[in-house]
Amino acid sequence: MSGDCPNAVFCYKGITYVGKNSGGIDSIDLQGNLTTFVGTGSSRVGSIQENDGKLLMMRVGNPYQLCLHNLDGSLAKIHQQQGGDCHHGRQMVVAGDLALVASPTLRQINVHCAKDLTLLRSTKCDSIVV
Repeated sequence: MSGDCPNAVFCYKGITYVGKNSGGIDSIDLQGNLTTFVGTGSSRVGSIQENDGKLLMMRVGNPYQLCLHNLDGSLAKIHQQQGGDCHHGRQMVVAGDLALVASPTLRQINVHCAKDLTLLRSTKCDSIVV
């Protein structure tokens, strides 16, 4: 990990993906080989999930970024959205074709299409604490 703290871990098809403070992701294969999957980014990786054979990652901040990557590490799509400034905990989950993101600064759940990352709707959730 070259001195960078891991924040998010996800395993898919025998590869472990580790999201880091630098905004990058490393991959570790079954033999223990470590490679850079995605280089550094604008802020730390808060969550990694899979949808339709692609990896969906969230970089925390306000605005937060949703990034959709092909399995070769290439960027397929990126989207920025206001309201996701969270500094700990799992903030995104993929359910079917939806990516739900907790937005603590706005006290709402943002619902994105997991395939093209567009914001579909926002639902108020007063129990989200900043």
